[in-house]
Amino acid sequence: MGYKWYILLGQTGDEMKFAIRQLIKKFIKYGIIGTPLYVIAAVADISGMHYISEIIIYLYLFYVLFDIGWSITSTSARKKYIIYMSIIIMQIVVLSTLGEVFGFKTYISSETENSLLDAISVFIIFGTITGILIKIVHDCKKEYPAVRLLYFPISIMVLGLISIWFRI
Repeated sequence: MGYKWYILLGQTGDEMKFAIRQLIKKFIKYGIIGTPLYVIAAVADISGMHYISEIIIYLYLFYVLFDIGWSITSTSARKKYIIYMSIIIMQIVVLSTLGEVFGFKTYISSETENSLLDAISVFIIFGTITGILIKIVHDCKKEYPAVRLLYFPISIMVLGLISIWFRI
């Protein structure tokens, strides 16, 4: 009855309020920076400069990942984060390069005809990111109970994977 939800995450009230405040600040910061960048990327995509659009989106993704990594205080956690993010970034670069060679995209659009290779490349990227998030939660949930908050984006990504799977 008087049980607080943040106790389930192993946090005190003040720690949880601080974490939520930091999370809201990050979302606002990423929204303020990301919204104009996505508008510019959309304009570039509409005008036929698809590669410029992809570069803008990937640079923004890199900025978000770098900013998150910079805020990690634990040295071992930061090393794991660098390894995981390196895997994701290298995978995106390799799939983008292979897409140039074989003619597929690393995104799926409702306005264009998507090929099987488009869906597979997006599935590989989302699957890797989802797997890494699951690994992070599994490894850190005892030491850092607040990491369980990642279950929400993981569930959204799993729904995205399911919808992509039906496109394949």
